[in-house]
Order: sequence, then structure tokens, then C-alpha cells
Amino acid sequence: MPRTHATASSRLARVLGLGALAGAAGLGYAAGVEVRWFALRTTELPILPAGSEPVRVLHISDLHVTPAQHLKQSWLRSLAELK
Repeated sequence: MPRTHATASSRLARVLGLGALAGAAGLGYAAGVEVRWFALRTTELPILPAGSEPVRVLHISDLHVTPAQHLKQSWLRSLAELK
């Protein structure tokens, strides 16, 4: 008799395996890509009346720094020099 439906245990094993694979991919992305993905972006919004002094805002979001992230720490220190 040909097998047409997976058993409950094989479906569970497949779901768990896919979940583990997705988790490993997410961890690899976070550790290999996102940890080095920080940048300074500037945008001008012409919303103040002509002749007004400019308003400058520094917005830092989702800053997750560990003691081993020397490059990110250096980049953060450099933000203090912005004018």
C-alpha cells in the first residue's frame, strides 16, 4: 500500500526540523550581518519657515552593544563630534 499521508510523528519531526533551521538562519543573520549593520543617515526636512535656524536631531534606535563590539563603540564615540 503506497504511503500517502505522513504520520503525526514524522510531521512533528519535519516542523521541528524546519523550526530549528529557521532559528539557525536567524541567529546566523544576527551574528554575521546585523551586528555590523549600523550607519549614520542624514535627511533634510524643509518644514521650518524660511530664515529659521535649523534644528538638528540625533535619533539612535535599537542600539545593542556588547563589550566585544569595538567597532560599534568607536562609531558611537564619533557621533559626539557631529556638528
